[in-house]
Amino acid sequence: MASLLPTELEDALEQLLNRETGELKQFIDLLEEELDALAAGEADAVQDCASRKQSMLGRIFATRDAVNELARKASSNPQLKSAEVWLARTNSFRIRHTFEQLTDHAEYARELNQLAARLVHIKLHSVNAKLGILQPTGWSEAIYYPQGLSATQLSRKGIIGRA
Repeated sequence: MASLLPTELEDALEQLLNRETGELKQFIDLLEEELDALAAGEADAVQDCASRKQSMLGRIFATRDAVNELARKASSNPQLKSAEVWLARTNSFRIRHTFEQLTDHAEYARELNQLAARLVHIKLHSVNAKLGILQPTGWSEAIYYPQGLSATQLSRKGIIGRA
């Protein structure tokens, strides 16, 4: 473990970790909103959530970069790539506690994101199965063509072809 952190460095790290935790809380709220939209089949709302998620992730990653930079300074290790191990083992109880809260929120966000991915996969599988009905099998001709026309619309002969 490293030596005791100077108070101003400890305060700055704690503030950054709290900011990142707050950003993760907002991200979790957005993931829950996205799950609701996915469950309801609201495509526009899902698209809006996806756009907002990208913006929010940019903020979270910027804060994470600031935490890593400050941790490199605090650890006296300019080669420190990620602050996670150092933060989890630092002498500062405040920093360890704040980091534990952050990792708890990150784990929950990860679980929600994986749940959303599974829901999207299930919905896509269902849609693809339904679309499979329109695909020709090896022995029959297509019922519908990519232009949205049916085989009968392409056939202009007879009463059915003109209908």
